[in-house]
Amino acid sequence: MIAFIDGQFELFKIVQKEDETYPLNYLKNMHTKICFKELGVGDSLKSQLYQSNIEIENKIQIPQWKEIDSKCVLKIGDTYYHVYNAYHFRDEKEDIPLTNLTLEGYHDEIRIV
Repeated sequence: MIAFIDGQFELFKIVQKEDETYPLNYLKNMHTKICFKELGVGDSLKSQLYQSNIEIENKIQIPQWKEIDSKCVLKIGDTYYHVYNAYHFRDEKEDIPLTNLTLEGYHDEIRIV
């Protein structure tokens, strides 16, 4: 059995206000908290992405949540992470639908709507 006991995060969606001349990113709180299991990030993956100016900071696993994509930001503790990649799949051994999330730091200004 897979245990999601390493922590939990708050889920935000990146949105833009229609009435602005210059669009700014805002974070819409989805009022959802999800427990996760931490996964290791391999050095080869970090190295590959670093060459493309992408600094992966964390990789986690959650029960499958297909609404999470690259337009999402997670808040773990006091830190915000942008979802770089969401991989949805079914664990063959446990026969459980899962999602792996690869996270990078969220560097935009934090504006909550």
